[in-house]
Amino acid sequence: MVEFFASEGWDEFQNALEDDYDLYVSPGPVIGYNQVCIGISKKLNYKYKSVKTLDISDHFKPEFLQVDIELEEKILTIIGTRIKSQKDYITKKNTKEKQLEFLKDHIKNIDNEVICLGDYNFTQGYISNIFGAIADCWGPRINNDYYSYAFNKDDHIGLDWLLTKKIKDVFNGYEDKGKSPFATYDWKFIDEIEDYGDHSKDDYLGIDGLPDHAILKGMISLE
Repeated sequence: MVEFFASEGWDEFQNALEDDYDLYVSPGPVIGYNQVCIGISKKLNYKYKSVKTLDISDHFKPEFLQVDIELEEKILTIIGTRIKSQKDYITKKNTKEKQLEFLKDHIKNIDNEVICLGDYNFTQGYISNIFGAIADCWGPRINNDYYSYAFNKDDHIGLDWLLTKKIKDVFNGYEDKGKSPFATYDWKFIDEIEDYGDHSKDDYLGIDGLPDHAILKGMISLE
């Protein structure tokens, strides 16, 4: 879970999930930026190892939270991230690219299995070129309305991706797997939350305080 901020309703959210999930959250951010929240199902019977985060005020590092767990006698590193793209960062030369390079070097130096997902603010092709030598980039096929973010009508692209290292398989176990075998984007929240009004996934959503990215969903097999 990324592009998250522990604001009004956070306590109720935690209470609703506490029986089924352990929640890990990065520290409160500089105003205008985001936290990262990672939820891990208690049914996995995993062992907690460590948590790492970053100083997000550093222009050359992404929003970031890493949780290391032991699962099925393997160490699994779970990373939630977002490549910052706010205007004050963009004005600094190569800031977004520097964030990607930091993330690449970080993942390269991890020896165990890694899953790293979030909003990279780049297309899949670009991410694959950056990380191709050390990790695989997964996401929905960007056709048949499989896009994560609506900039403007007729300009739909995907920006939310999953990077994996030493992971056996990534697959879409939902009903649309025939159209998008590795993952899917879920826009159902638009229909379920009253504050979206007459908006649809075909609109530029740009609503303050409400998500305008789809939910990236998929499955991972470690063995």
